[in-house]
Amino acid sequence: MPESRRSAFPPLVAAVLAIASGACDGREPGPAGGRVLLVGVDGATWRVAGPLMDAGRMPRLRELSERGARATLLSEAPMWSPALWTTIATGKKRESHGITSFTLEPPGGGAPVLANSRFRRTAAIWNIATIGKKSVDVVGWWASWPPEPVNGIVVSDRTARERFADWTREAPAASAATVHPREIEREMRALVLTPDAVDPADLKALAGFTDEEIARIAGAPEAVLYDGYSVLKFAWQAQKSYARIAERLLATRATDLTAVYLVAIDPLSHAFWQYREPEAFDGVDPGDARRLGPIVDNAYVALDDIVGRLVDAAGPDVNVIVCSDHGFRASGRLTKPYEAQSGEHAPDGILLAAGPAIRKTAPGDLASEALAPTVRDVAPTVLAILGLPSARDMDGRVLREILSEGAAARVPEPIESWDRLWKRASPEAAAASPGDEAYVEQLRALGYLR
Repeated sequence: MPESRRSAFPPLVAAVLAIASGACDGREPGPAGGRVLLVGVDGATWRVAGPLMDAGRMPRLRELSERGARATLLSEAPMWSPALWTTIATGKKRESHGITSFTLEPPGGGAPVLANSRFRRTAAIWNIATIGKKSVDVVGWWASWPPEPVNGIVVSDRTARERFADWTREAPAASAATVHPREIEREMRALVLTPDAVDPADLKALAGFTDEEIARIAGAPEAVLYDGYSVLKFAWQAQKSYARIAERLLATRATDLTAVYLVAIDPLSHAFWQYREPEAFDGVDPGDARRLGPIVDNAYVALDDIVGRLVDAAGPDVNVIVCSDHGFRASGRLTKPYEAQSGEHAPDGILLAAGPAIRKTAPGDLASEALAPTVRDVAPTVLAILGLPSARDMDGRVLREILSEGAAARVPEPIESWDRLWKRASPEAAAASPGDEAYVEQLRALGYLR
């Protein structure tokens, strides 16, 4: 990688990164392929993003759409984030990859514990990229903790403090790594923004919060279940942290694959949808709707800025894929702490792709039922762009219809299985951690468990 792309790190850290990316291990280069920036956006839907792009308020996503491909990405029920984001990362249905819910029973039996990377039974794209001699960085992806050894960096989903950590009273012990390689954990953590450092200017840009509401958000000591004000603080800061880390890595490392997960649109849609679509609810105060109605749309506008900065940092040769695990719609129930949320998951997620390996696709070209992409198709398509084969035991397919003629012609024949080449971490290590029992109770309150 170019020396200029390491200059932002101290010499020791740069050396560790060189080793992590395979620059010093003497291996032969992998098969030819393109670079990929995969941006996962929890809960994004075209019913919000589309009109904003048309109005010029999301210029970076609009530009990507105009030179690439855009489609609805179909989700799968039940629409539970750990299962869906693992499907996106593996190309396999949840019954195959093993992360079927928010909590899972350990192999040896006992009370359910939080879903984590040790429960995953199949190789993810970062494992496959490593096997295929590609360099990879992963930032904030669901169920990526404990971080796996890869040919690059994993900044796991327990690096920044988020709302789930507050609900569970759980955080990795000080001795537990949240970043691979461990030697750069301090450098990555230095880029994390604490919830208490939330910028009032960010809040004012999102909605017409009163001074009292801004003080309430900024002063919230923890995220309260279904309370939009406190949840906003923690989700927003986690998203900014992972976006900041990903931008730094992209600007300093020319990796083959970078995958970053952005969380804020989902919790804001859950909590504030009643103000965006007040006609779908009874009892929404018109004044509150005027003040707070823009918050969801403005979160998408902020997302557009993040995507633009990530694309700029990655460079002109990168293939960008932006996707979501599901969409959103009105639930008809007013948001109330501990009881209900006004926005609920819908099956219409987003898929947007642009870059040297992507062909320009006219609106509607991918709308037919036969061609409709699903969350299972992202991983095989990412592998095809990287120049790596998919596998016959994957449940998804390569989206050849979005690839350029040259890229489609170069798609390798699938192999039987990548899992046979992957050394899986011991599932026995997926043990309970402090706060699991409390988290299970919160999931029951959410309605995710019976």
